[in-house]
Amino acid sequence: MPIDYDKGKAMKYRLMSKADDRRLLARDADIIDRAAIARVVPRIPPPETGTSSFVAAVIVFCANRPNAIRNHLEQLTRLRGNPARFPIVISQDGDARDVADAIAPFLQKGSIFHVQHTKEEPKVKMMKSDRNYFFIAQHYKWALDHAFREMGYSHVIVTEDDLDIAEDFFSYFFAMKPLLEKDPSLWCISAWNDNGGKDLTDRRDASRLWRTDFFPGLGVELTM
Repeated sequence: MPIDYDKGKAMKYRLMSKADDRRLLARDADIIDRAAIARVVPRIPPPETGTSSFVAAVIVFCANRPNAIRNHLEQLTRLRGNPARFPIVISQDGDARDVADAIAPFLQKGSIFHVQHTKEEPKVKMMKSDRNYFFIAQHYKWALDHAFREMGYSHVIVTEDDLDIAEDFFSYFFAMKPLLEKDPSLWCISAWNDNGGKDLTDRRDASRLWRTDFFPGLGVELTM
């Protein structure tokens, strides 16, 4: 994939670097305007065309919101194109029956799997707020270990049940995977955009990227 480097304003998507000495962006808008950005040349085939080879597994985290998981899965299955490229692993924290019932109809749509995590109590006493973060972290580690180590996936995209995804969500990750594999300084690829409203983004130029040292929101692609 041809890549060229240019200078420009902060753009629609952000890539996160794990190398502190290679920070290309700061939180100051003036510095961002002068930052070097990587721009991927467009004309990339969408997920539903071309080869059916695997791109990344989508891990969907959920717990106790049946309407949210139903809405999120409807979006994922409608937009993902070829299921072989983007298998979906739904990781449910706990065993809420109404959530499992909301998930069940989607398991017939191809390459969709449902796994359930059982909480383990912390070994030390914690405040309630700390316990919540502990259980979330525990679920995340369990699900990522399950996808990478037990299911054998090399790349995963992390989402949660309350996210709405854009129409170019899958084509974006399809295009960015080679960049993640080629550049060892990239920690992850993110499709998160705090300013992603239709009136705030330039949809005529969807090929421009923003590299940042700030940890982005969900909709993140990781690899082992």
